[in-house]
Amino acid sequence: MIDLNVNYADLFAEEVQKNPNDYPDTIHLAVKRYLRWKERDDIWFDLEKANAMLYFTETFVRHCKGEWAGKPLELELWQKFFFSNIYGWQKENEKGQIVRVIRTAFLEVPKKNGKTLMATAPVLYGMFGEGKKGVDIYVSATNFDQAQMAAIPIKLTIENSPDLKDLVRVYHGKEQKVKSIIYSFEEDEINYQNQIIVLSKDNEGNEGKNPYICLFDEVHANKSTEQWNNLRSAQIAQTESLNLVTTTAGKDTSALGVQIYNYAKDVLQKDDDDSWFAMIYEPN
Repeated sequence: MIDLNVNYADLFAEEVQKNPNDYPDTIHLAVKRYLRWKERDDIWFDLEKANAMLYFTETFVRHCKGEWAGKPLELELWQKFFFSNIYGWQKENEKGQIVRVIRTAFLEVPKKNGKTLMATAPVLYGMFGEGKKGVDIYVSATNFDQAQMAAIPIKLTIENSPDLKDLVRVYHGKEQKVKSIIYSFEEDEINYQNQIIVLSKDNEGNEGKNPYICLFDEVHANKSTEQWNNLRSAQIAQTESLNLVTTTAGKDTSALGVQIYNYAKDVLQKDDDDSWFAMIYEPN
């Protein structure tokens, strides 16, 4: 259960500092960056916004496989640190609007660490929890079949939630593969539609797209940068877009994941791009 008065990012930072040998250098870099940012005047950490996302996640996101299937996801402290950074850091933009600082979040963890289920949380929060109207959320991977690895947990999480399952319509393609999930609602006598769209090779252009959130899963296996570039450029009209990149380690230097990894690690070391956040678990 999330205590709305607790700063979980602070707790994780304290944990890393107390037990430095338990964490790789890349995690120390992320913590040091967080602590530096707390000293800045041009951005600030909004505990209410950070914990609202954590509360939504532990309330609505549910396991969909194995012995935990159907049970609520209980975030580990490192996961709370990850999401708290994304949703907690705020700034005033050039239009005087209060918006998130982080626009691209990169997560690299070893296999069997719940990465895919964890990635459903920002998608569902953007769909149902943030109060956004008329947003498009895209799920992308190496191919349509690989994207199902992320789309199916999103679908099952919705279907396993008594509060969410009656709000949406799931559209399937061949072999019952998830194509899109539509959430239609009315507010002040105006109809709105939020939607999650699973991308295939056939619709990787940016024509007609206006993504609010893009989930890029398993980028370590993706050799093409086309969908990555097109979706990010299509976000230009969004004031608070978010790209979530999740992957396990990859060695192919021509793959998209390695290119993103190199940039994310460079940001950790230099702290020269506020719009990026990274958590990288790798051996020293």
